[in-house]
Amino acid sequence: MAAFASLQWLLTLAITTGVLVVTILAFLDVIRRPDFAFYREGKKTRRFWLLLTGAGALFGLLGFAGMISIVLNIMAITPAAVYWYDVRPAISHYRRSANDNRLRMGARNISKFYRGA
Repeated sequence: MAAFASLQWLLTLAITTGVLVVTILAFLDVIRRPDFAFYREGKKTRRFWLLLTGAGALFGLLGFAGMISIVLNIMAITPAAVYWYDVRPAISHYRRSANDNRLRMGARNISKFYRGA
């Protein structure tokens, strides 16, 4: 019976660690993207995704600390999964420069996004 309890503990640890990592990475990725990228690609606002992925990261942290049940911890990964599979592919070519607030784009030409250009 002790082996089963140990296996259950390891499985719970693996799940909570995975949820914590995925939710924090999603939150950090939302921080990296500019506001207008979400609007231009027809997605919810950056603030919406910051709140959703931030709450998911908080629940992931609480689950890792053992303060909430594993079911709530698994539910915390849902916003991060939606972000990774739906939103991020659409906005992945938008990013901020590390040195300043000017926007940089990878694969697409930025001039078509400004009406005056």
